[in-house]
Amino acid sequence: MCSPPKQMVLVRRVRNRPLDRGGVRECSSHVEPRPRQGPQSARSTCTLPHRPAAVPRFELPMSEIRSIEEAEFRQAMRNLASGVAIVATGTALERRGLTVSSITSICIEPPCLLVGISISSGTHDAILANGKFGVSLLAIDHQDIALRFAGRDGSKGVQKFDTAPWDQGVLDVPLLQSAVCALECVLHHYQVVGTHGVFIGRTVAARPGDGSPLVNCRGELRTLP
Repeated sequence: MCSPPKQMVLVRRVRNRPLDRGGVRECSSHVEPRPRQGPQSARSTCTLPHRPAAVPRFELPMSEIRSIEEAEFRQAMRNLASGVAIVATGTALERRGLTVSSITSICIEPPCLLVGISISSGTHDAILANGKFGVSLLAIDHQDIALRFAGRDGSKGVQKFDTAPWDQGVLDVPLLQSAVCALECVLHHYQVVGTHGVFIGRTVAARPGDGSPLVNCRGELRTLP
């Protein structure tokens, strides 16, 4: 009887190194064997692991594949309903924050969420400097706060925090007291993609709240039916 061949799995680990604004954290890799499986039966034979069918490849280089136009992309993404949140960092007069709908959970182990922020935003630079941020999920009665942190009333910097009560969480990041839910994250991974920085935060604290969530869809702020 022949034992099944040992399969190898690639494990990637992130080093605790300073962030590089222009790219990705360095990663180290090592190879660990998967546990050997027991014999299948007296009639079993040695077979190679199942391999999926080959994925068709584009004939053209990726650099020559045309992206859709900006207006077409915007119009398509207007149909994606998404939650609205305030992402904030800093303390006292150094607090910075903005309204986002480009936020999503990406994994449970470790518990991580992803948010995209324009590299021209002061909040972008503040999160890079502090290495942590808070996420306050907004309720239907927070429309004015959402518009204020989106810069619609002209307020900037710490002025945005003047019209609502805020707490400082366990990570000393700003959290809206009346949020539907508030989460606190340490920066786990960062990368620039086009005009935006992609922040992946590992969630270390969460505080439940109450209320119907605020939703952004087709250019309007609304609640769930």
